[in-house]
Amino acid sequence: MVYLDSILEYLLHYEALNTPLPSCILEAIKSMKEKCNKYIKKFDNLPMYICTILEPRIKIEALPSFLKYEDYHDRFRQHYEAFYPQINQVNGESLEKDRPICFTETVLQSRRTTSAIEHTSDEIALYLSEPPLKGYAIILDYWKINSVRFPRLSSMANDYLSAQASSVPSERVFSRSPYTATKKRNRLAPNTLRWCLCLNAWEKIIKHMWELGE
Repeated sequence: MVYLDSILEYLLHYEALNTPLPSCILEAIKSMKEKCNKYIKKFDNLPMYICTILEPRIKIEALPSFLKYEDYHDRFRQHYEAFYPQINQVNGESLEKDRPICFTETVLQSRRTTSAIEHTSDEIALYLSEPPLKGYAIILDYWKINSVRFPRLSSMANDYLSAQASSVPSERVFSRSPYTATKKRNRLAPNTLRWCLCLNAWEKIIKHMWELGE
């Protein structure tokens, strides 16, 4: 998605060349351009903007041209304020409002609460002020590690970025059911079969993470 506008730019460049190109190449360029425009129209929406902004390797610096900052950023902030309210916690502990406390503790608690609110209310600005990550990264791990710094944004990232981009991986897992529920194992209960398929898939994921040194 991030590279669609760059691909389209290259296609327009080659289409505008004065150098004569074979008709098959021109036809391919035309077809690719139509497909790029089709996908760009699908991606031009607020959820896609949110997912792109919350990708720490992209943020605003590599934002695709069709996801215009001025069109979506105010709506992004409004959505953030409406659905991800301030977390009334300090250092991971809930503030105890009901128990009697002395005057000194009341003052300190008020200052801590104000500081926490100021910190969390400016999460977006703080997050976007930092340079994008470089190289390979597991995005949800980034938000897990930074959940203390960005509690509200990390909650939003878990909602948006944990959605499966494609149903192919899950379909691939369950298409293996004939190899698990064989003629000799045709009495497996549905839940048992489901667990066998999931465990097989998770084992491959764990092996892959082990190979990556994680």
